[in-house]
Amino acid sequence: MQASVAWSDKEVGPSMARSDPIRPLGVPIPINEEERLAVVRSCNILDTLAEAVFDRLTALASSIFDVPIALISLVDRDRQWFKSKVGLEVEQTSRRDSFCAHAILNDPVMVVPDAREDPRFAENPLVTAAPFIRFYAGAPLVTLDGFRLGTLCIIDTMPHPDGLSQKELDILRDLAGVAVYGIEFGREAAREAAKLREQLQHAGAAKQRFLRMMSHELRTPLNAIIGFSELVERQAASAGNSEQQDYAGHIGTAGRHLLTMIERVLEWARVERGEVRLDEREVALSEPVDTALALLPDCNGRVILDPFPEKVLLKCDPQIVVQVLANVVDNSLKHCADDTAITLSTKWSEGEPLSILVADQGPGISEEQLQEALNAFEQPGDQFSRKHGGIGLGLAISRKLMELHGGQLRVKTSPSSGTVIELVFPAYRCSAESE
Repeated sequence: MQASVAWSDKEVGPSMARSDPIRPLGVPIPINEEERLAVVRSCNILDTLAEAVFDRLTALASSIFDVPIALISLVDRDRQWFKSKVGLEVEQTSRRDSFCAHAILNDPVMVVPDAREDPRFAENPLVTAAPFIRFYAGAPLVTLDGFRLGTLCIIDTMPHPDGLSQKELDILRDLAGVAVYGIEFGREAAREAAKLREQLQHAGAAKQRFLRMMSHELRTPLNAIIGFSELVERQAASAGNSEQQDYAGHIGTAGRHLLTMIERVLEWARVERGEVRLDEREVALSEPVDTALALLPDCNGRVILDPFPEKVLLKCDPQIVVQVLANVVDNSLKHCADDTAITLSTKWSEGEPLSILVADQGPGISEEQLQEALNAFEQPGDQFSRKHGGIGLGLAISRKLMELHGGQLRVKTSPSSGTVIELVFPAYRCSAESE
C-alpha cells in the first residue's frame, strides 16, 4: 500500500505538506518524518566510520547483481549519507536528488528500469551527469518498529529493461534485512550505553554526596574526638591514672587511624577526578627522601641506604614524591617482621630514566594479590587485611601519582621471596648535580 507523503522543496516545508502529483525533482516526505528521523538519530550510525559487516554486504550485492554501484544509504533530513558504498567516492548526496528518498515510502523494493524514462528522475542531476544512473533498485531498511531508515540499493549505468526477477527481489530484501540487523544491534548497544552513562551519572552524584559527607560530617567530629582524647590522656597522666590514660590513648589512636583512612579516600577521589596538579621544581633527590623517612619514625634503624641517594637533581613535585616514598616504605614496614631491613637504592645514568628501589624481605605476594594491591579499595588477601588496617589505597594512589609525573610504579614480588617496588621517573626529569 502506498505510504502517505508530502512534497517539499525550498518553498514548501513539512509544515505546509500537501499531496501533489509527482513533479520532477520533487522530494517525497513520509507523513511520520519527524518520528522516522528520531529513530535514524537514535541508531547513532550517521557519520560513523566504515564497518566490515556493512562493506561486505555492499560488495556482495555488487557481485550478485553484477552492477558497478551498491550502497547502504541512510536518509537524513536534507541528505542521504552512505554507511557503505561500492563504486562511489562521495560520502553523501543531497536528499533532493536522492532516489532513496522515494524508495523509503514503501516496504517493497523500488525498481527503476531506466531513470531517463521515469518522470521522477529524468531531469535528476545524478541521471543527466555523473554517475549517469540508469538502473536503480532499492530495498528499504525497515526497523523492527516499522520505520524506514534508508535503503540497500544497487545502481547501474546501463538500463535494465526487465527490472529484477522475483528471486532477485527476495535476495535484495534479504541483504537489506541483514543490514537492518547490524543497525539494530548498534542501536541497542547505544541504548545500553546511554543507560550505563545514566547509571554512572547517578553513581557519580551519590559518590560526590558521600565524599562531601566524609569531608565535613566525619572529619569535623573526628578531629574533636582526637583533640579531647589527647586532653584526657594528658590529664590522666598528670593525675597518675594509668588505666584512664591507656583508654584515652586507645581512643586517640583509633580516631587518628580512622581519620587517615578518610583522608586517603578523599585523596583518591581528587586523583581520580584529575584535580591533583604538579607544583614542580628541581630538587636534589636527597631532599624528598630525607623528608619521607623523617615522617616514618618506625623506620629508624630498619631502612638501609645502599647506596642512596645518588647525586641527582629531579624535576618533580617534591611533596608528591615524599608522599609516594612514604607510602611505599611504610607499606614495606607494615608487612615485614620487625627484625628485617628495608633497602633503598637508586639506578641512574645520564640520559636514562631514574629508578628508586625499595626492597624488603617480607613474605611477598602472588600475582593475583599484587593486582588487588594496585587497585583501589583492595588489599592483598585476607591474611594481610586481617593483620593490617586500612582500605588498600596506598599503592593505588602512589601509582597514579607516579603516572602524573610521566613515570611508573613497578612491583616485583613472589611468595616468600620479598618485594621490590621500583619508582621510575622519565629521563627528562633527571640531571646530575653540578660539582
